[in-house]
Amino acid sequence: MAPSCDCIELRAPVDGAVLAVPRREAGPVQAGEPLLVVGDPRDVELVLEIASEEAVGIRPGAPATVSGWGGPAFAARVRRVEPFARTVVNALGIEEQRTRVVLDPVELPADLAGEGYRVRVAVERARIGDALRVPDGALVRTPAGWAVFVVGGGRARRRPVEVVLRGREMVAVAGDLVAGERVVLWPGDLGDGAPVRAREAVLDRDGAAE
Repeated sequence: MAPSCDCIELRAPVDGAVLAVPRREAGPVQAGEPLLVVGDPRDVELVLEIASEEAVGIRPGAPATVSGWGGPAFAARVRRVEPFARTVVNALGIEEQRTRVVLDPVELPADLAGEGYRVRVAVERARIGDALRVPDGALVRTPAGWAVFVVGGGRARRRPVEVVLRGREMVAVAGDLVAGERVVLWPGDLGDGAPVRAREAVLDRDGAAE
């Protein structure tokens, strides 16, 4: 004879799949205590937490590229930038102000249907037609403004530039700089006209030297 069970049937208010089970132990349940997390794994949003100063230039509708999840990159668009920041402590133990940015995939890859995935996102903050990109580490501050050192003829020549838009690793600049010219990374106290020897630096997607 099967044991009797004084059970209550609970119906989910929405269709979907069980994404999490917050409680697995038997026992009394308090009013409002979550039992299951149910959702549609195909209805995915992406939530970024970025430095508040970087979120200033991001607007709803801005295009973005999502990568680093184990498959090909795909497109997304910013839906909302939260109007407030929260204080978090980074890996170095330094407090930072971070803001959440919510994005919607334009077309979600089938293999990414799920919750809690970690991805890498590049959001377009501005589109500039005539600017060149240089690594942030190539910029030097001078009394007249910003400059970079261009390598030519075995010597480093200081070239003034104007910073148009600053990213985390790369900077959009304008000025007397030609696409394809070699610039010096981390020039330190290098002087104008100092002899140098060129060595190629391989940059990743974000412009960090490897």
